[in-house]
Amino acid sequence: MRRPAVAAALLWALSSPAGAAEFVPLLRVDVLGGRSTMAGAASNFGGNVFWSLTPAVRFSDRDSFIPTIAGQYRRTYEAREVVGGSFLTHQALDNMIHLKWVHAFTDSILAKPYCAFKNEMLSEVAGEALGQGLFNHHKVSGGIEFERVGERLRSLRNTIAFYAVRFYNFESLAAQRFGSEIRGGRAVLDFNALDYTLALDWLPWEGGLLTGSVNGSYRVFPDQKVMTAAGIFIDDTRGDLAWSGDMGLQHRWRGWSLGKISFEPSAGAHSGFSGLISNQNHYDVGRLKFNPRYYDYHGFTAGPFVRLKAGRLEASVSYDFERREYPRRRAQEENGAYRDGEAVNTNDHIWSYGVSLVLTEYLSLKVQGSERVSSSSTRHERTYRYNFQSRHYYAGFSFKL
Repeated sequence: MRRPAVAAALLWALSSPAGAAEFVPLLRVDVLGGRSTMAGAASNFGGNVFWSLTPAVRFSDRDSFIPTIAGQYRRTYEAREVVGGSFLTHQALDNMIHLKWVHAFTDSILAKPYCAFKNEMLSEVAGEALGQGLFNHHKVSGGIEFERVGERLRSLRNTIAFYAVRFYNFESLAAQRFGSEIRGGRAVLDFNALDYTLALDWLPWEGGLLTGSVNGSYRVFPDQKVMTAAGIFIDDTRGDLAWSGDMGLQHRWRGWSLGKISFEPSAGAHSGFSGLISNQNHYDVGRLKFNPRYYDYHGFTAGPFVRLKAGRLEASVSYDFERREYPRRRAQEENGAYRDGEAVNTNDHIWSYGVSLVLTEYLSLKVQGSERVSSSSTRHERTYRYNFQSRHYYAGFSFKL
């Protein structure tokens, strides 16, 4: 199977014979447009524009520098998880710069220190300017990845990372919407995190690929005080421990030919888990209800996918089921009344599809879409959105150089 132009150029930049410093600018631009709909609301024109520039520089057999400047604008209804639950967003604009150094100690042992800065702006409703979004934030991160590469065990990666997130538009007056616990400080959503990730790619048989990863993250909120059952704050600050993992297995068949067209099918599935433990509580002032360990959850996800490459055409279909349970968060009726003994749980069904037609070495036509159906045991949605249905379908082009 022919490598995409960007991947092939990057591979050349990192593995060509030693000599003077070699520079390869890698550019990708995707422009897609179409319709985005939300159940109960009229459809809107939407789109997805992605851009990425990666000027790879290879200095020697052992050292390479890979900076990336990338951004994405999305105008579509989608659910984003922020501060303990899902919010429906209408627009999003991300811009990021990522700097990575790759040093090879041996042919199979690599070290990859990196640092990055990302700005994300979110608009929750149509007509809201991106710059005014309540959840706009910066993310500064850095870390180092150690990788062992081989033949059957294609890649084994250990990554230690630190990042800090700052919500620069958030104001404490938003406590009326999110609960009294966030009045314990000013920058109550800002947090710092320390992460560890272990990931691998393994070839169990010819044509097969097994992928796996586990992640642990400790997050501290320096300005968010802990709420007590008496409805007051103490000097302790919020701390969260989050974890996740995923395993996938896929197989690519050798395929067959029909005339001048070759068919290369592949299929696979994945499953994963996630969870969070937090010391933060919630106090519902309107109903004088104390909800301990409000943000704790555990969940799992799983789903299959199928891909088919036929000459210049490539198509894919996937499905994911996600379930999350909040054992300490009480389910509520639409009017806010609590259901005794019933905890909040959510179920998400996500279908995605995509078709790509290669026109030239640099230009492809694309069609993609998805549909998401979310349901929950709770009906009260003053703070978070639990029950909704959204879909989008886009068409456009992808340019790679």
